[in-house]
Amino acid sequence: MLSVAVYVGERGDAPSDLAQLYAREDGHRARDGVLLRGKEQVARVVDRAWQQEDPEHIERARAAGGRIVLAGGLTPENVGEAIEAVRPWAVDASSSLETEPGIKDHDRVRAFVAAAR
Repeated sequence: MLSVAVYVGERGDAPSDLAQLYAREDGHRARDGVLLRGKEQVARVVDRAWQQEDPEHIERARAAGGRIVLAGGLTPENVGEAIEAVRPWAVDASSSLETEPGIKDHDRVRAFVAAAR
């Protein structure tokens, strides 16, 4: 399993296999970012609240080109549809799999992985 550190604004030095880096825009995290291994970009992160009915979101993800990590609002219930629509290189989920901030629900994690396969 790979560890991923998430940063906003500038990259920190926490030990991790990968870094997910977002710019800071008007004091807030930008919606799209990059996934880095060392200094090399591995993929682009398209982070929008996933809604199958939102053709703009689907087209934005498809137009990003190259390796795409699809993030934002993905759940065990919708990740399969998102993968089918966009065909990302990887998917990212966090809070939708938690029972409370920072605590993962193991059943939801298993369901997410099963649906993503």
